[in-house]
Amino acid sequence: MISLVGGRIIPAFTQNWLKLNRPERTVRLPPFDRVDLASVAATVVFGVGFVAWPDSRLTGWAGVAAAIIQMVRVARWQGWLARQEPLLWVLHLGYAWIPVGFALLGLAILKLRFLFDSGIHALSYGAVGTMILGVAARVALGHTGRPLRASPAMTAAFLLLTLGALCRVLSPAGSGWLSASVGFWLAAYGLFLARYTPILFSPRLNA
Repeated sequence: MISLVGGRIIPAFTQNWLKLNRPERTVRLPPFDRVDLASVAATVVFGVGFVAWPDSRLTGWAGVAAAIIQMVRVARWQGWLARQEPLLWVLHLGYAWIPVGFALLGLAILKLRFLFDSGIHALSYGAVGTMILGVAARVALGHTGRPLRASPAMTAAFLLLTLGALCRVLSPAGSGWLSASVGFWLAAYGLFLARYTPILFSPRLNA
């Protein structure tokens, strides 16, 4: 779902922001094309193999291939150009956890079994958790008539969640990493709750 939907909204949001905030940049982000189709197809192939033949070396290599094509895909969106807006770079960062997770799982299936849990955490805590927070923060502002700009609190939340994802990926190395990841997760979503509860219970600004 992230590969399909995120692959449409992230470059579109980035393109619109660049037009409004960096008109001197003549960058035109690539449309949904063969690279995008290949990335979605590679994801589906790896997903099917992961469920049906989890111990097959072909599945492992499919995971590595899916990671490479997904990394190429997210790099084409040039998220570094929107680094001034946390509401955008958090989406690029969240998507980038997908190739990280695929690579770790692919390598785990091939030989490095100790990377398996880290791959699962990269996809769940990293990709899913980051995309939920990033999209929720943006959508809540847009639907309440507020400017699409991240507050300092939400910028901190995005950074805390990223640190939490890194710690969760490293958690198989020791319980301390797991405890840190839980703390960062709670802090990140706590900031979201504190910042957005008043917004979501208030009338639209342009109502």
